Amino acid sequence: MISPDATETPGINALAGMLNPGPDTAEEFENYQRSIVPLARYATAEEVANAALFLASQVFVEPDVANRARRAVQAMLTAGA
Repeated sequence: MISPDATETPGINALAGMLNPGPDTAEEFENYQRSIVPLARYATAEEVANAALFLASQVFVEPDVANRARRAVQAMLTAGA
C-alpha cells in the first residue's frame, strides 16, 4: 500500500477549503503540511506513481514472489469467472 501525505493535485486546495475555510486557506494548509512532513513539501503525483511502479517491478519483488503472486491472482480471476 502506498499512502503519501498531501500530494500536489488539483484537489488539494479544495480539501484545504473544506478543512479550514478562509481567505488564506491554501497557504495555511500548505504551511501545516510542510510542518508535519519530513520532506517539508507536497509529494507530486509523479513521485507517487514512480513509487508504485518500483514496488510492482521485478527489481523490487523477487522473481519467485512475483510468480507466486501472479499465480494467486490468476487463480482468483479464474475462480470468479
